[in-house]
Amino acid sequence: MQAEFAIPPGLHAYDVPYYFPSIVAPLFQNTSFDNAFAQSFTSFGISLNRNVKIDPTTITPPWKKWEMRHTEMLFNSTATGLPLVEPMETSDALLERCQFWLSVANLTAQ
Repeated sequence: MQAEFAIPPGLHAYDVPYYFPSIVAPLFQNTSFDNAFAQSFTSFGISLNRNVKIDPTTITPPWKKWEMRHTEMLFNSTATGLPLVEPMETSDALLERCQFWLSVANLTAQ
């Protein structure tokens, strides 16, 4: 299950409040976004299929397996403050970086 959390500023660990909103309030306050983000993981945990929705009204569109054209789900917001949840292809540059780290994994104990 590949996803990109990109709510601005989109820095590492800025997704943590969306997993634990009772501890730290998320920067982007939007119930539709919160439900789409959280239920994607919950659905996968329950059924091993992120497309089997707990709540069929969530805004997450159908989510292809990553092996199919390197599809991941983008979790973001628009410039006007609306939730943006849509599939996207992983960039070639990111795939190249991943391939590099895979090639040195046995040297880095990762």
